[in-house]
Amino acid sequence: MRPATPPPAARQDRRAHEPARLRCGVMPFRSLVAALLLLLVIPCAASAASYSVRPGPERATSTFRVTYEGSGTWRTTFHATPPNPGGKPDTNDARDSSTQRWDLTFRRSLVIPTCDPDPAACAAVTGPAGTTGSSTVVGRIDHRHKDGLYRDLDRKVRCTVRTKPPRVRLPKPTVQVRYDAVTARFAIGATDPAGGALGSTPTVCPGQGDPIDRILDNYFQPGFSFAAGWGPERWFTPAPVSIPAATFLRAERIAIPLHDTRANTPPRSCARANPRYERCTTGGDWSGKLVLTRKG
Repeated sequence: MRPATPPPAARQDRRAHEPARLRCGVMPFRSLVAALLLLLVIPCAASAASYSVRPGPERATSTFRVTYEGSGTWRTTFHATPPNPGGKPDTNDARDSSTQRWDLTFRRSLVIPTCDPDPAACAAVTGPAGTTGSSTVVGRIDHRHKDGLYRDLDRKVRCTVRTKPPRVRLPKPTVQVRYDAVTARFAIGATDPAGGALGSTPTVCPGQGDPIDRILDNYFQPGFSFAAGWGPERWFTPAPVSIPAATFLRAERIAIPLHDTRANTPPRSCARANPRYERCTTGGDWSGKLVLTRKG
């Protein structure tokens, strides 16, 4: 005779005391076939992010090829009416935006050893740095200046600028890896994947000449703000994802989604130098995927 199904309250209590590994992902199916299929990809909660694992035979040391792909957008609208003593104010407008894309392979592998009984081996693990692949930026500049004193100084500048060259060898980004011996987990993240592309993207329109009076050359940079401390490098820093050390020794492939965070996003209204006559809104988002594929 089959045992009676426990009441809902009892089932909830039982789940609350299950090990974390059983509560991580989807509840197991009754069907054996479905349960086996479930093992192919197991999504797991980790900090504020998630990751998926394709399991494989367990090894004492796992060596992974690491790739990082993703994309993002940024846009800024700026309006200012800087005063002219004794005359009408100027009117400055900028409607700039950009898109970023990257598809990178790290030149060095990530090697994860067995942490038990020697946690020092895992504490010494460092992430790979330096990549090959494509990292590109497309920026759109749309500026208008209406001079309050001299009409012949009115100007319009509008163009699209692109990264040159699109394929680069970059010393950055790096994969950040930190081992916590207390929890026996690795925290994994990545640094700015678009910094090199932004550095090789023209910041002004061709033939612009002198800058427009009291307006920046561009506002399309991701993480734009008038304040120091905000910029692409900070904006492209994701929250690290925590993964049990044992998972790396049993995985053929680990996919780790990364994305922008609220803490690293500049103020939507910008940090204006002259808030009395400047108005600014800025914002965007990005997402990427760090993929670890076991070698050999």
